[in-house]
Formats: sequence, C-alpha cells, structure tokens
Amino acid sequence: MTTTAAHPPIYQELVNEHGDVLASARLAAEEIQREAAEALDWNGPGMQRRLRRQAG
Repeated sequence: MTTTAAHPPIYQELVNEHGDVLASARLAAEEIQREAAEALDWNGPGMQRRLRRQAG
C-alpha cells in the first residue's frame, strides 16, 4: 500500500511524540556547515578575529 501524502500518517505521530527530529538535525547540520566554512575561510573577517585573539 502506498500513500500520496507528503509524509505517511505515522510520521505525524512520531513528530507529536518526539518533535521533528529531521528538521532539528537539518538545522544543526546547516549551523555546523556555517561554522566550518568560517573556520576554514583564511581570508574572511572570522580569521582576522581569531588571529587577534591569539595574539593578545
């Protein structure tokens, strides 16, 4: 049996019980990607800030 809904009915039950874990994980992954991009950006203002903090 297949469903034409975007999410099967059990999905909503799980969201009600546990919160939207997939959305939370997606947001966490996006935040980590932003932080990693900043940490690896050797030319951006984030790097300049880190260098100043390390210097004194």
